[in-house]
Amino acid sequence: MSLISEHEINKKFSWLAEQIRCIKASCVSSGQNVELFEIQLPEVEEDASNPLVVIAGLINSLPNTLIQTNQIPLFKTKVFDTYYTIGLNKKPIDTSVGLNSEISILSSELIVVSYEKEEGVYINTDLSPLTLGGYIEGEPITPLEGLTQSQFNDKFFTNIILPTISFNTNSQIIEKGADFAQTINIVFAPNDAEATGATFSLEKDEVEVSATQSTEFEAINVVSNFTLQGFVSYAANSVLSSGIISTPLRTITQRLKFWYGALSAIPTNSTQVRAIANDVWDNVNTITLETGTTEKIFVVARPTSGGTQASLPAQDITNNVSYTYDFESTIDVVLPNTTTEEYRIYVLEVDNAYTTNAQHLIQI
Repeated sequence: MSLISEHEINKKFSWLAEQIRCIKASCVSSGQNVELFEIQLPEVEEDASNPLVVIAGLINSLPNTLIQTNQIPLFKTKVFDTYYTIGLNKKPIDTSVGLNSEISILSSELIVVSYEKEEGVYINTDLSPLTLGGYIEGEPITPLEGLTQSQFNDKFFTNIILPTISFNTNSQIIEKGADFAQTINIVFAPNDAEATGATFSLEKDEVEVSATQSTEFEAINVVSNFTLQGFVSYAANSVLSSGIISTPLRTITQRLKFWYGALSAIPTNSTQVRAIANDVWDNVNTITLETGTTEKIFVVARPTSGGTQASLPAQDITNNVSYTYDFESTIDVVLPNTTTEEYRIYVLEVDNAYTTNAQHLIQI
């Protein structure tokens, strides 16, 4: 006898899962429950080079058997020394199989759900391709010893809740050279997983920096981006196998700033630049400066690393007037880690303060 190859049966669980999913959807309005409809076929004592061809013949020889919309047919038989549970590789829709039915089943339309040497035990140690009921993605569908018919059916309709993980860090931007400090707590909700003995890990750039659930994390003088991610490893219990889950990856990004605003004098040093009231990160293309009604000098400070333009085009969108902010000077601005970054100062000076506030849209 030639057993079915793994290639031929590797989709059997996906099939059954999809059958249940489709039928559940179609039965919502009618209130029907999904049923696994078992049909016993005659047993065949002789060896067979292709058991599916034999089983297709057995199905086509049945007395007409109606398969209702809410039913998933599972054909059971024994060929030589092996018991098979076979499904149809298509969604059943109020049709019949057997003699005098409208359809004739081909061996290519059959899929092996399980095969075993002991009657009444389902054995399928393939890894589940998805999570459905008590079947968990990436875990063997049955243990080596298999499941009884009742256990196999019940497991599909068991609502197992997988563990979850989160932590209190979000992706964010900080100024180049600044420190990043935070108490990072990894929150683990075991649900149906084993809670006792869970271990925690916090990684920075994929390297573990802490093995505790709560970490006083600090990065000093940040001048390059880095990532943070939390992990929990949990042991097996009677419901779920052991496993590792992780939080989403968070990125801490360092950037320089643009400073801009209405001033009484053009800044000449780092302290005066950093004192300008408005700032944005240097990844924007435009800024909107509010003129106010007091000052006549309007300033933009931008890092030289972003370009050395002689002027910045601007539009007074309140009064529909075009302006240019002209380059004035460079200033070494002190960053939080006491290093300096060269900034270019751009200035627009008008003769009189605005009588009503206007907005300047400036191309950076």
